[in-house]
Amino acid sequence: MTDLTPEIGQVAPMWGRRPYSHPGKNLGTGNRCGHNPEKFAADRLALPKVKTGHLPAVLKTAIKRSFEFFADPDVMARLGYHRNKKRNKDGSYRKVRSEHREALSLVQHAIFSAVDIASLRIGHWRKDGSFRHYSCDELAERVGLTCLERDPEDPQNPRKVASSRWWRAIGWLKKAGAIQIFEQYEEKEDGSKRARPAIKCVDEKFLRLLTRYPANKLQVARAKAYARVREFVGKANAFGIQTVQERKQLDKQLDKTRRSPFQQQFKNQQPPGRDDTAPNAPRSLEYLKGEYDKHCAEVTARMIAGEGRHPGPRHGLLFPKYGGMTWDAFKQRHARH
Repeated sequence: MTDLTPEIGQVAPMWGRRPYSHPGKNLGTGNRCGHNPEKFAADRLALPKVKTGHLPAVLKTAIKRSFEFFADPDVMARLGYHRNKKRNKDGSYRKVRSEHREALSLVQHAIFSAVDIASLRIGHWRKDGSFRHYSCDELAERVGLTCLERDPEDPQNPRKVASSRWWRAIGWLKKAGAIQIFEQYEEKEDGSKRARPAIKCVDEKFLRLLTRYPANKLQVARAKAYARVREFVGKANAFGIQTVQERKQLDKQLDKTRRSPFQQQFKNQQPPGRDDTAPNAPRSLEYLKGEYDKHCAEVTARMIAGEGRHPGPRHGLLFPKYGGMTWDAFKQRHARH
């Protein structure tokens, strides 16, 4: 099935109204992508180099297994075989075509070169503690699965976008349970909506199935990744960078200092004294929210003192360990005086 290129001076034949760019044995078969079923298209790969250090071992293994999947669909049978009614004469499942396995392997190369082991999201951490999600166009460019499209904001310069081959492979991965995609958007000033890079997460079970890692070994790898992220985010104060956690705390403090309309209306009146003999009245929701903010701040301070730095993405995991309560538990405990 290998295509042959035309000789010098020879005009490529036509396929319908378009020139057939890969003439040869496959002329008339519909295979016009130049695919070679005997060789993986490694020339498409343009994976970025790691700036510091190296990829974690689990990601190296995942990329290696993705490369082996092209020649051996049994490496990941969920992707390498049709799970519907397509069967061979002996009753076994039919293999996925080699060009489709190649597309799946390329997409997996792009994903595992950009996944964050700590959260299994596809993107990278910023120094201020926020997370940047890669778009599918950026990922598709890493593996040569892009095409040119008219840019509505700059019609003179077409832009590179993910090709239909990329989207078919992504759909196959979603159907197999390999990844989950959650779309996002933002509203403009004129009320219209603009798409933002979707949140893409790799399923931990799929990663273990592909790499053959046992659960405890993958947990150790993710714990090391958590430590690296915490150290990376912890350096923000040393470089004078305001973190996302600091911005959230400042925003909450501004809400507490802002006077409510009720307080402004009765600002010249003294609050009534408390009658210890009267039954305890329920506390207001606003008061409880303020007390819960103080509770969260105290628990965070204990975490910083105990860990030696801000916990970063492990804040939610360490919160109960340092005496933190959920909002429902706090509200039930402090609902009355």
